[in-house]
Amino acid sequence: MIALSLEILLGSIVITSAVGLLKTNDFLTNSDYRVIFIIN
Repeated sequence: MIALSLEILLGSIVITSAVGLLKTNDFLTNSDYRVIFIIN
């Protein structure tokens, strides 16, 4: 039981960190687009 809950915990941590990375990537690309738009 303990091992199963640890696996679930690790899985959720991995998923949240992956989602966080995707969100930061989206934010960075969006800010790049804004900068390009301002320059143009």
